[in-house]
Amino acid sequence: AVNAFGFGGINGHVILEEGSDEAHAARCEPAWDTDVCLFPGRTRDEVISLGQQVVALLARNPTVRLADLAFTLSQRARTDNGTATLCLGIVAESSADLARKLERAVGRLTDPSCHKVKDVSGVYFFAEPLAPRGKLAFLFPGEGAQYVNMLADLCGHFPAVRVCFDEMDRAFADHPRGYVLSDLVFPRPAFSDAERSTERLLWQMDVAVEAVHTANRAMHVLLSDLGLHPDALLGHSTGEYSALRAAGALDEREYDARVSELNRLYVDATAVGRVPPSARLLAIAASRDRVERLCARHGDAVSVAMDNCRHQVVVVARADVSDSVEELLRADGLLYERLAFDRPYHTPAFREFTDALPRFLHDLIVRPPAVPVYSATSVDLFPSDLARVRSLAYEHWIQPVEFSRTIQKMYADGVRIFVEVGPRGNLTAFVEDILAGQEFAAIPANVSRRSGITQLNHLLAQLAAQGAAFTTAPLYRRRSLQAIDLTASLHAGPSTRRLGPVKIPTGAPEMRISPDVAARVRARCGSSAVPEIGAADAAPAARSESAQPAPATTQPTPASAGDVMAAFMRTMDRFLMTQQSLIGLTHRGGERLPFIETVLREAAGESLVARCTIDLEKCPLLRDHTLGRHVSADDPDLPAFPIVPFTMLMETMAEAAVALAPELRLTGMRDVRVHRWLAVDRGPITLEIHASRMQSGYVAVRVFDADASLETPVCEGGIVLDAAYPPAPLADEVELIDAQPYKWPADRLYDEAMLVSRRGFRGCGRRGGRARHPRLRGQRPVWCSGCARVRHGCCAARSAGPARRVLGVATARPRVRGVAVPHEIAAAVRAHATRRPGAALQRANRPHRRSAAAIDAGDRRAGRSRVGAPRGMGGSPVRPRTGRISSAPPAARGDAVAAVESPARCLRSRTSVVGPGPRVDRAGPSGARALACPQASGTPED
Repeated sequence: AVNAFGFGGINGHVILEEGSDEAHAARCEPAWDTDVCLFPGRTRDEVISLGQQVVALLARNPTVRLADLAFTLSQRARTDNGTATLCLGIVAESSADLARKLERAVGRLTDPSCHKVKDVSGVYFFAEPLAPRGKLAFLFPGEGAQYVNMLADLCGHFPAVRVCFDEMDRAFADHPRGYVLSDLVFPRPAFSDAERSTERLLWQMDVAVEAVHTANRAMHVLLSDLGLHPDALLGHSTGEYSALRAAGALDEREYDARVSELNRLYVDATAVGRVPPSARLLAIAASRDRVERLCARHGDAVSVAMDNCRHQVVVVARADVSDSVEELLRADGLLYERLAFDRPYHTPAFREFTDALPRFLHDLIVRPPAVPVYSATSVDLFPSDLARVRSLAYEHWIQPVEFSRTIQKMYADGVRIFVEVGPRGNLTAFVEDILAGQEFAAIPANVSRRSGITQLNHLLAQLAAQGAAFTTAPLYRRRSLQAIDLTASLHAGPSTRRLGPVKIPTGAPEMRISPDVAARVRARCGSSAVPEIGAADAAPAARSESAQPAPATTQPTPASAGDVMAAFMRTMDRFLMTQQSLIGLTHRGGERLPFIETVLREAAGESLVARCTIDLEKCPLLRDHTLGRHVSADDPDLPAFPIVPFTMLMETMAEAAVALAPELRLTGMRDVRVHRWLAVDRGPITLEIHASRMQSGYVAVRVFDADASLETPVCEGGIVLDAAYPPAPLADEVELIDAQPYKWPADRLYDEAMLVSRRGFRGCGRRGGRARHPRLRGQRPVWCSGCARVRHGCCAARSAGPARRVLGVATARPRVRGVAVPHEIAAAVRAHATRRPGAALQRANRPHRRSAAAIDAGDRRAGRSRVGAPRGMGGSPVRPRTGRISSAPPAARGDAVAAVESPARCLRSRTSVVGPGPRVDRAGPSGARALACPQASGTPED
């Protein structure tokens, strides 16, 4: 019953009854949040042709229902009778979303060098699919994969999924515990602490097993209905029961009764005190060998329970040593997580509870598996002998889960596609880590971060692109859909029939606009100026003629001949200016804008879409910009995890803006954000840069990972342009408070603490109080302010002013105060440190301003004139304050190390400057160092 209480005492009651007539199901089917559209073909050209056909259809008739179009495409795929060898799969939210994704995908497929498209937003294509060359395996998760409202929307759309939960509910309908599984998986809205506490029951041993097994069973039934039949099965932990059930080894008719019996065993064990002793489960981010070496000192009190992947091992620690184990992990710098369990699964300590399991398994497992099932205990297939199958299922509870080794065994046996048939998607992440660098596909059928329908569509889109055979008929069984004639729709214009207004009685007084107000509004709209003819340049250039929308039926206000000619002349002036700037860019060569390698689309002076490729060969500095340093004791040459620097992404955005407006200078950036790390650990990556000129002095730039997603940018921000650089402000001082010893001494800072290593630098020279490097030649633009860093002790100081992140993932308004680095610079840095490494820092100036001042001061001391930075990345120097800046005694002064990093041309080179100085007018007693990295383009080191 639904009770709706409204204003004024209105009260409505609706009595609902569960529907049972499948014939009326389509009328009540709620709309899907996404649909999967498949574009099959025997060749790549056929896939492209079908995609272009649908793009043209959507351009001419954008009101086509996405569900109808997806249904039509599925019918077409069915008529191919398996002759199609390639397929483009797209998951879309609407027809407009499909049009955008499909147009981009078709554009990428027309490039013969594009061998795969794997966009997390839902675009998938593989030129060499895996299904014809390998086996398909189903993976079933175990306890810990359950979550509240898992598969909730799938229950509404697919009755077979709902039936699985109903069957489990019936098994416990009259149970003394007083609740059924659906009460916990699909709880009522929690308004009280008592209701909210029911969620914790999902992690209780008996309920957790019920929840995961039911969800696994529901997903397996659904995928079987879709025609997906695996070549092999594997269960993780308690998921092994799900794998055996899917293989036909369990007594299906008595399964619900057996689950109830397992619950009774748990209750009886609790009553007599035979529940395994409390333990702590820790998931540790390290290899198994390293974890075993660390925990060996605790003996049998710590055991490995699960070897999940190369970078995660789960250990069970006895309660009396668990705190000591955690301290040991923290001291060794390892990341770990406490799991929401207190049972010593998969260890000898669990044997007390398993005394009654042999009899239970004898009644549960009634035949050998009909489909090959791998055991994560024996790291091999289950035997064909029934007694050995039962024995191995028992041993699984008291021996470690060898998931990592089992996946490697399955891969060696020819499995190439792994589908996780259950909730959450944890096993998929494990497989991706285990098989990293090899050719495979791991896809979850359900994840908690997406709706069940959307993730199912992603699964089917990827499987279709990988060449797997299945049917999409169950997706449309309960929906009112109609097929579309794709060919006829190409020649038919959009429907001109318009729906008339419908007046809804609300009971409120009708409101009207007076004739005088209406006349003024019409007059104001009719007198609007005609848009400039040149405004069309801002439209994306990639849209083809066939994709142009139908012309508007409303006629624009006529313009005079003089207005038309004036607009034409403005367009021609802009055209000539653009051509002149492009010619200038051509003569300057690719070195000027190294990140603008290939221009895909361009509307002169308004928008730009370009691409570039980044790899370790072009950018050797990435080998020194890594997460971690010495990642392997066995293989010292094994590289760490290379990450693209924030400054490199800023350089990419800056170059795109300069390419749009070469007549202006870059003077700043606004609202720069990096949404995720960009790693170069698996080969070259392709960046796609989108720049749009929003106004005369502002360009919005977004950078995408073209190999991953063109929906969510890697970074974005605004580039500020002007005809000249703004006046340089005074670089103020900052007062240190609560100075503390710095953790990292100078000889360990770069090797252990910093994200940037010094291994790629080409030497260091020192002469007195000034540093000179003979290989540092010519002009090197320097980026200052928001991204400059004073390193060593200065990084540890806390200032009295507002705190600023030295190198974060976002910055509000960094400004360009650059100077060109002249030949053999002598730099003085206004920073204070003690002579003894690690001692308290006395005073330091703001690193984001002081770096430029230090270079400028050193330039003056050397008697050289300042040199302006190249247009686009330079700026006017910061004017330093003069005179004394510290009252620290001379004995307390020592080396002060600073560095200025430049995003300008960081693809080719990188310059760091370090210098001495507690004072501007006096060099430090122990000198300074200068570091420089040679160019990577093969030219002589400079």
